[in-house]
Formats: sequence, C-alpha cells, structure tokens
Amino acid sequence: MGFKDIIKAMTFGDKVLILLLSVITVLSFYYVKVIFPEGAEASIEIEGKARGSYLLAEDRMIEINGSLGTAKIEIKGGKIRVIRAPCRDKICMKEGWISKAGESLICLPNKVMVYITGEARYDAISW
Repeated sequence: MGFKDIIKAMTFGDKVLILLLSVITVLSFYYVKVIFPEGAEASIEIEGKARGSYLLAEDRMIEINGSLGTAKIEIKGGKIRVIRAPCRDKICMKEGWISKAGESLICLPNKVMVYITGEARYDAISW
C-alpha cells in the first residue's frame, strides 16, 4: 500500500482532521513565542552568589571564574550561551542559546548559573 493508496482511502473527514491538526501545530509555535517573552537581562551566579547582570541588547564576551576554572559566556543578538567550560561533560555548552525569561544554563561542576530575568508568565509547574 503506497502513499497514493492511503490518500485515496482517506475520507473527507480524515483530510479535514489532518488539516486542522496541522493548523493547530503551526499556531502553537506562535502561541509559545507570545507566552514566553524575550528576557531583557541575564544574571550570573557563582556558588549561589550574584556575579552580575548583563543586558542582552549589548553584545559581549564574559569570562567567569568558577570552582573548576574559567567559563566563557557570549551575549549576542539578544541571546546568551556558554561557549567554553572547564567541566568534563560540557552540558551547559550543549544547551546552546537561551533568550526567554525564566530559561537558565547551569554548570553544576563549576558552580556557575546563568539565567534570564524578566517576567515569565508560566513555569513547568503551572503550565
């Protein structure tokens, strides 16, 4: 049974349902973008103590000395990411860019936390 056979076997209701689900999927991407607004600042903590806050509108490189060594953080185009970390697994680097209020990058071995400040309307618990 090929793709053409499947299309021929579909009823009008099946086709409407597929179209409706496709539209809902596309609209959900827009909805998520509206629900989670872009953050304006990133805060960095080392061992639970505030290191500083940085505007995401200003592109810059930041070097942070954690418990294992120096981590390099990049702010560019309203986003922030860890580009170099002294930890073994480098999970914080693999997370990539963050820009929404409430998102965070955490390097547990180096005890460095980067998070976007701003008003997040929902979190994982209330969602």
